Order: sequence, then C-alpha cells, then structure tokens
Amino acid sequence: MVVPYSTVERLGDAALSSIVEWVRAGGKCIADGRTEFSKELEIEYRDSTISVSRIRDRLYVEESIGWRTPESCYRFDVDEKDRVFAIDEETEAPLVIGREFGEGKFIYFGVRFDPESDAGYSRFPYAIEYVRRYLGLTPVVRREALEFYFDPVTVTV
Repeated sequence: MVVPYSTVERLGDAALSSIVEWVRAGGKCIADGRTEFSKELEIEYRDSTISVSRIRDRLYVEESIGWRTPESCYRFDVDEKDRVFAIDEETEAPLVIGREFGEGKFIYFGVRFDPESDAGYSRFPYAIEYVRRYLGLTPVVRREALEFYFDPVTVTV
C-alpha cells in the first residue's frame, strides 16, 4: 500500500489507525513526508531541517543524484535495524529507510516522493529496487526481453 503525504490529510483518524494496524499485522507500505501517518509508524523527528538538493543512493553508491528544486526535510532518527537506502549527499542524513513495524515492513521517504512529475521517479530513480529488495515485491507483469509501460492517464473505465 502506498500512503502519499497528500492523501494523509484527507484520511480520517479511523482510516489512519486502520492502516497502521494493517502494517503492524504484516502489511507492507510506502510513506513519504512528515505526516501524522509517519508519526504513527513511529518515525521520530528532530527539531532541525536540512535543504536537500543532492542525494547518494546506498544501492548504487557511484551515483550522485541531483534535484532541480531543493526541498526541506525534517531530520529523523534511524534505528540500528533500519535499512538506509538514500542519504543527503552534504550532511549524510538519512532520506529513505526501510523499517520493520510489528510483523510488517515499510519504506519511508523523508521528503515528498515526487512532487515535480507524475512519473514517480524524478527524485528516486531506484525506488523500485527498494521495493523489490526490502519489501520483496515484484512487478505483476514480467517478461525477459520485453518492456511494458503503463500510463494511467490514458486508461478509461
């Protein structure tokens, strides 16, 4: 389940509690930004922020990823069992982590996932690898030597 920051504001307390309990019982989730939902997932924030414009991916350490528009990010604490996927290049503060939560797991993006495009990969091009490696989820459609693209804008029901 993906619970983006823009959706959290529209969900009521009962819905948020239900999702938190679902993750705790074994669900897998992705969340981004400082929200009530991320606080319920026990992300502990510090009082300070950083301005992020370049990140370093821990899966592909040779890659330095720059953003067109810097974004402010609240620093957050990382547990020793957390898996850190990406850090701020300047401060080395964690930006993306994977964390166990009860019987479930989640991936948390400290900044908004992709506010600049509807493509979902402008800031974190390796996010699908985080999902595959940490949450153990793979695409529903898969075929070697074949590329498959889904454009939700052109789908009509």
